[in-house]
Amino acid sequence: EKTHICEFPLSFEEGSHQQMPSRDVRYSSGLTESVILGRQTLVLNDTLDLAVASQYQFSRTGGKPTRTYVGVPMIVRDHMVGVISMQKYAPNAFSG
Repeated sequence: EKTHICEFPLSFEEGSHQQMPSRDVRYSSGLTESVILGRQTLVLNDTLDLAVASQYQFSRTGGKPTRTYVGVPMIVRDHMVGVISMQKYAPNAFSG
């Protein structure tokens, strides 16, 4: 929280560990930053939906675009300590 730096120590794509650069949440506007700044769970069933695409910015790290995204803030005693997220290449991949 104090540094505003978001690090991605455990990022995997198709079973392989992916190195991702750290980002300052004040100057980045990806989905992780949306979860951090909003302090709320974010569920996007299809990132290619025009309404979703116009509201959020997406950072593509691999070859295929993420279609379904779920991000959950990790808050301990009112302090943001991280985000856990899951993505799928298919739309509407998670049901609740």
